[in-house]
Amino acid sequence: MSAQTSSWKLALRAIFRALTFLLPFAFAGRLDWWRGWLFVGSLLLIAGVSFAVLRRKNPDLMRRRLEWQPGVKRFERFVLAATIVGFLSFYAVAGLDARYGWSQLSAAWIWPGIALELLGFVPIYLALAENPFLERHVRVQTELGHHVITTGPYRVVRHPCYGAGYKA
Repeated sequence: MSAQTSSWKLALRAIFRALTFLLPFAFAGRLDWWRGWLFVGSLLLIAGVSFAVLRRKNPDLMRRRLEWQPGVKRFERFVLAATIVGFLSFYAVAGLDARYGWSQLSAAWIWPGIALELLGFVPIYLALAENPFLERHVRVQTELGHHVITTGPYRVVRHPCYGAGYKA
C-alpha cells in the first residue's frame, strides 16, 4: 500500500469519526450540550494520542490497522459490524439521554469519569507502543515473524487491551 493510499484511508476514517462524533448531538437535537462536547473532546484526545503513539513507535502497525489483512476470518467482519453498531448505539443513547433527561448524574462525577476514561487507555497506549502485531483483527502473522510479546504491559497481563476493556 502506498503512502498516498494510507493518507486517503486515514482521511476517510477521520471524516467517518467526525460524523460519528456529531451523532450524539443529532440525537440530542441540539449543539449546546456541554457534556457532549466534553465527551467528544476526550475521544479526540484519545484518538490523537493513539495516532501519535502508533506513528512514533509502530508506523507499520498503523498502516496495517487501516487495511484488511490476509488470514482474517470471515467471522471478524461480523464482530466488526457488531462493534460498530454497538458504538453508534452508545452515542445515540447518550444523545437521547441528553434530550429526554433519563439519567441524573451530578456534575461532580463528570471529571472523575473522564479521568478514569483517560486512565483506562494507558494500557492500550502501552500495548500499541510495545506490540508490532496488535492489528485490529485476530490472525497469526507468520509473514512478520509473529511471536508472543512478553515485555511492557504484556509482562503483567496477556491481553492489555482487553484488560482495559477495548477491542478495536
